[in-house]
Amino acid sequence: MAKPFVFLLVLAFAIRFAWVFLLAPATSYGSYHFIDGDGYQTFAAAFDSGEFLRSPQYVLRVPLYPALLAIFSRLPLPFHDVIHFWQILLDCLTLSCICLFAKKFFGNRTAILAGLLFALYPLAVYRLVMLNTEIVQSAILAFWGLSAALFLERPHPRQAVYLSLLTAMLLYINPAMQFIPLFFSAFLLYRDRASSPRLLAAFLIPLALICLAWGLRNQNVTGEFYLFDVRGGKEFWLGNNQKYQGRWEGPHKEQWMAELDGYHAEVMASGGSDNQFNSIMFQKGLANILENPLGALALNGKKFLRFWYVPASETLLPVTIPLQSFFLLFAGLGIYALGIRHSGTVLPLFLITYTCLIYTLSYACIRFSHPIMPWMCILAAAGIQYSLEQGKLRWKQQKENG
Repeated sequence: MAKPFVFLLVLAFAIRFAWVFLLAPATSYGSYHFIDGDGYQTFAAAFDSGEFLRSPQYVLRVPLYPALLAIFSRLPLPFHDVIHFWQILLDCLTLSCICLFAKKFFGNRTAILAGLLFALYPLAVYRLVMLNTEIVQSAILAFWGLSAALFLERPHPRQAVYLSLLTAMLLYINPAMQFIPLFFSAFLLYRDRASSPRLLAAFLIPLALICLAWGLRNQNVTGEFYLFDVRGGKEFWLGNNQKYQGRWEGPHKEQWMAELDGYHAEVMASGGSDNQFNSIMFQKGLANILENPLGALALNGKKFLRFWYVPASETLLPVTIPLQSFFLLFAGLGIYALGIRHSGTVLPLFLITYTCLIYTLSYACIRFSHPIMPWMCILAAAGIQYSLEQGKLRWKQQKENG
C-alpha cells in the first residue's frame, strides 16, 4: 500500500495547494460569501492580547482555535498563507487516518479508494480557504476514531488517557460533541464491566479536569460556572423556530435577528448574563417544539436534508445535491454489504449518526457535515468495492451461462 498511499498524499496536497494558493486567489475568492464569517481573527487577536482569557466579553467561543490562530499570527510569515498551508496539512493528516482505519478493517483496496474519495472531495478543498473549525474538527475526529478503534482492540489505561486528551481537544473546538464521551463510556461499561472502571477512570478524569479548567475560567471572569461557551441556545432556538423554518439566511433573517437582539436586551436589562440568556433561548426553543410537535417533526426532516445538502447561504445546490447523494448512496450500500455489527462500521456509524442527529435537533446546514465526510468516504468506498465485486460476479455468471 506504500506507493499508492504516497500517491494519494501527493495528489491531495497538490489539489489543495493549487486551489488555495493559485485558483481561488486568481478569482479574488469570488465563489466565497465570506472567509472569516465567524470572526475568528478578532478572537485570535483577543487571545494574543490576553483579553480572551480575562474578559467576560469572550464567552461565545471555546479557546482552542483562537489560541492556534494567535500562535500562527506571531510567526514572521503572512498570516493567511500560514493558516491555509496548515489547513492543507491537516487535511492530508485526515486522509492518512481514514486510510489506516479502512486498511485495518477492510483491506488495501478499500483504503486506497476511501483515500481517493477524500482527496477528490470538492467541498473539502473548497473549505480550506475559510477560517473556521471544521478542518481542525475533521482531523481531530479522524485521529479520535482511529485511536478509539485501536483502544477497543487492546484496551490499556495509557491509551485511554491519550483518547481522553483527543476528546478534550475535540470539545475545546466544538462543544456540540460533548455527549460523545458519555456514549463511549456507556459502551465500555456495557462491553466489559469487570475491567472498564479502571479504563473509564483513565479516560474520564483527564477529560473532566481539562474541561473543568475552562469552567473555572468562566467562573472567574463572569461569576458563573459553566462549561464551554454560550452559543448553543441561540442556535437551538433558531433551528427549532417554525416561524422562520430554522433558516439562518432567507427572507426572515433581519426579523429573527431583531427578535433575538430583543430577547438579549431584555435579559441584560433585568440584570441577567450571557449564560442566563443562553439558557432562556434553550427554553424558548423547547417551547417552540412543544407548541407544535408535528410541525417540529417536519422541520427536523428539513434540517436533516440541510445537514447533508444545503449551505447556510442556500447556494451551490446544483453541486451539493448530486455530490452528497453519491456519498449517501454508496455509504448506505456499504453498510448494507457489511452489516451494522461489522467492527469497521460501528465507529464510523456512531460518529456520523451522532453528528447528524445533534445538528438535526438544533440548527443544521451542510457545513456541519464536513467533519464526518472522511468517515462517509470509508463507508462509500466499501459500497463501491461491493458494487464492483457484485458486478464482476454477475459478469462471470453470465459468461459461464453463456
